[in-house]
Amino acid sequence: MRNAMSDYWWTITIRGLVFVLLGVAAFVWPDITLQTMVILFGAFVFLDGLVNLSVATRARKVRDRWWHLLLQGMVGVGVGIVSLGWPALTAVALLYLVAFWAVAIGILEITAGVQVSRTVGGGWLLAVCGIGSMLFGASLIAWPDAALHGLIWLMGAGSVFLGSLLMFFGLKIRRIGFELNQNDFILPD
Repeated sequence: MRNAMSDYWWTITIRGLVFVLLGVAAFVWPDITLQTMVILFGAFVFLDGLVNLSVATRARKVRDRWWHLLLQGMVGVGVGIVSLGWPALTAVALLYLVAFWAVAIGILEITAGVQVSRTVGGGWLLAVCGIGSMLFGASLIAWPDAALHGLIWLMGAGSVFLGSLLMFFGLKIRRIGFELNQNDFILPD
């Protein structure tokens, strides 16, 4: 009995490999412009979305939970189109989205920290996290150029890490599928 996911282990592994290559490119050629990185990111996310859409259409015949692949595919294709169509806007929008998110989360963490301190204590740790989040968001807003260049390095590190995990997972799924196939041919005693 084969698992439907084990039939498509190679798509997960290829996604991981592309993530790793994108990350290595960020480290090897740090002088690549942010616009180029956004275009590469847009192309990858677009292709990743197409792969997820393809797997979702095949998986819907054998799995109940195929819809998350469909949603991942639709989001990937959409983000890819926006990134490829407006790369400079995408980079700046991402920076400010992260910045305002960090400030908003910081405010909420400080508020929650004060409330926790009133009831059970120890909320000061959460409040300090909130202050850190707010400072991080404010620094992104204050120094956007440095933040965008730092984003290339963060994207590189994150891509290598996540790509490695995806490749490991894809190969593990392949092995599990192979073991399931081997067990199909074992005759009972």
